[in-house]
Amino acid sequence: MPLPPETVCQSSVHPVYARLLRMLLEKADVDRDRVLASARLEWATLIRDEKRLDRTTVVRLIQAAIAATGKPWLGLDLGWHAPISAHGEVAYAAVSAPDLGAALAVLARFGALRDDTFAWTLIRGPHALVLQAVQRTDWGAANGFVLDTVVAVLMRLVEAALGHWPAGVRLELPMAQPPWAAQYARVSPLEILFGGPARSFSFESAALTLPCMGGDVHAHANARRDCEQALAKIEELSYTQRVTNLLADAPAGRYPQLGQIATECGVSNRTLMRHLQA
Repeated sequence: MPLPPETVCQSSVHPVYARLLRMLLEKADVDRDRVLASARLEWATLIRDEKRLDRTTVVRLIQAAIAATGKPWLGLDLGWHAPISAHGEVAYAAVSAPDLGAALAVLARFGALRDDTFAWTLIRGPHALVLQAVQRTDWGAANGFVLDTVVAVLMRLVEAALGHWPAGVRLELPMAQPPWAAQYARVSPLEILFGGPARSFSFESAALTLPCMGGDVHAHANARRDCEQALAKIEELSYTQRVTNLLADAPAGRYPQLGQIATECGVSNRTLMRHLQA
């Protein structure tokens, strides 16, 4: 089902995930460079360039990779086999958190640093903490792959932080159960509910105080600071993209005024100018 227009954004993905996908293709004995070429990518450039990949490139790459491997669950493989270091400062901030609750707070706030497909929110209830995702980008034919990758990455990070998977976790996915649903059982115990109202993980309140194996107060504080700085840079770029889109969509010779653009971005004129100058 397509997303409402107001939720769709021009999303982008860190190139490390394309590099890791190529590694999976190599293990599957697939012509990996041919798959990259389908997305107009070259390994020699991809391995060096840190520029984030745009939506069109990502969709082409995913479609070619699934077709080449015959694995509709390839996103789960990518997320589960990716090394923790691939997730950068976000992973470091999560695994150095004092407990599971703090690690989940990191993932909710800074997850967009690696993939801004979803906006994550934490919902605290009397018996559980729900990490819920609102989808911001419709990836079309690649939607399932991207969702699976994000789900598997989050599971991998939680397990790495604690050294085990906590009991009493429920994963809700707003889609019909696929024929290959057993592929989601990468960790145990995990209750999976297909056809739910939202994309979410629910953690029992008792699990939130479980200590992280690599908990380190100073390292965690430093990692969070680095994440905040990186997030600020992305937010500045997002304002630039939004203004660019508004100008590009305007009829020739009838460009919107500063006040109109600021209103569309939900900020004051002064705030918008400060973001653009940055």
